[in-house]
Amino acid sequence: ISDWLDETGLKEMGEQKWDETIRFLNSEPRVFLRANTALISAEDLALQLNAEGMDVTALDDLEGGLVLGEFKNVFALKAYNDGLFEVQDRSSQETGWFCKVKSGMVVIDACAGSGGKTLQLASLMRNSGKIYAMDTIGGKLKALRDRCTKAKTDIVETKEITSPDVIASFAAKADVVLLDVPCTGTGVLRRNPDAKWRLDEEDLTRMQRLQKEILEKYSTMVKPGGTLVYSTCSVLPSEGEEQTKWFSRLKLDDWEFQEEKRIGTDKNLGDGFYMAKWKRKSIEK
Repeated sequence: ISDWLDETGLKEMGEQKWDETIRFLNSEPRVFLRANTALISAEDLALQLNAEGMDVTALDDLEGGLVLGEFKNVFALKAYNDGLFEVQDRSSQETGWFCKVKSGMVVIDACAGSGGKTLQLASLMRNSGKIYAMDTIGGKLKALRDRCTKAKTDIVETKEITSPDVIASFAAKADVVLLDVPCTGTGVLRRNPDAKWRLDEEDLTRMQRLQKEILEKYSTMVKPGGTLVYSTCSVLPSEGEEQTKWFSRLKLDDWEFQEEKRIGTDKNLGDGFYMAKWKRKSIEK
């Protein structure tokens, strides 16, 4: 890895933890699937895919999750084109579960991208309620609309963030807001190994600044009593735990910190992810 990233990891995590993380990031990733549980259970999906010659096993510790026994092209399978599953890392799936969404809720996925977590939230909500999928890049949202059609969900509405007015128009409207923020992506370097050579210190600084901005501005969309979830696919505490501490100190009077979780780079073999959760106490003055 690059010298600056090695030095950053050592500084933020200590030698033993960083060495363990580097070994993990140099390992071969596994391929995980997520059953569209609004249409089929993971167990039934595994049976169907096994019958088609795929080596697939449902995960005992993650509802809706499956793992491939060997690399194969799953995108040509009928079950995929019928919207019965998506390819999604198990750590990413755990982030969706961490949101604890329920049928009938109003949910905002404010950094939706092409919508992997949006689709999972729709599945968990059993296609009941409303999800607003937002992003600053409209092209990604178009891909999400196509994926929603395939997944047979009609509760997702896309909103391109073209100005601060879009965020302001949703002030205090959502039961749950998920901020899966832009980051250095160090938790998924196994899948994008060349990225570690493209990253530099300026990228990290820029991402940290953007993460703070998103946390402060987008959190206003959570209604009193609602939930804010911050997540990132970075192994660096400066993009995870430290950002949580910063926001909790900044908004001490208005938000109640509930829990945080760091997963991946260990026995579960999922990518490196971090997530944190707050409850909004009252409208900020």
